[in-house]
Amino acid sequence: MDDFGTIFEVLAKGGPAALALVLFYVWREERKDKRNLQDKLEELQEKVLANAVTQTQTISKLEHSITALKDVLAQVLAKLIG
Repeated sequence: MDDFGTIFEVLAKGGPAALALVLFYVWREERKDKRNLQDKLEELQEKVLANAVTQTQTISKLEHSITALKDVLAQVLAKLIG
C-alpha cells in the first residue's frame, strides 16, 4: 500500500515525474500486450505446424491405401480375365 501512496502523491503533485509515471505505465502495458500477442502467435504457429504434420501423415496413409486397393483390383481383374 505504501507504493500506491507514493504513486498517488507523485500524480497529485503533477509535473514531469507524474508524466513520466504515466508514460512508464502506458509503455509497460503496451509491452505486456505485445508479449501476449507474441505468445498467441507462437501458439498458433505451433498448432498450424502440428496440423500440417497430421495432414501430411493422413495423405501418406491415403496414398498407401489407394495403392493397395489398385493392387487388389488388378489381382481380381486378372483372375476374372485370366
